Amino acid sequence: MNKVGSLLLATALCAAVAGCKPEKEDDRSLPVTAKASLPMRSTSPPGWPQGDALQAVLKPDEGATRLIKSLYRDGDTVLEQTWPDSTREYWWYSHDGQARYIARDGKETVAEHGKSR
Repeated sequence: MNKVGSLLLATALCAAVAGCKPEKEDDRSLPVTAKASLPMRSTSPPGWPQGDALQAVLKPDEGATRLIKSLYRDGDTVLEQTWPDSTREYWWYSHDGQARYIARDGKETVAEHGKSR
């Protein structure tokens, strides 16, 4: 899909999301903003997915400053959570079932099919 097609798809998605009304009162407390073509700089670690992705800004954990979810064409999902002291947490859920996590201290954990290594 070319960039114009991607932009049109993202615009249509945003319009559709804006027109939907939540069924429950609680759903309104979780704002989500969808954007296309990497509106924010990717700071994913080397070897992790990079490039064009559909991104959503989600409600971060208490105390964190932002949480970005990136959805890649091949099915991989990467979440990046930023904290006030500039540390970051990363989660990578690959399409082949492997999950990776990098904690704020830089330590990485790899899990496959629900088992950690």
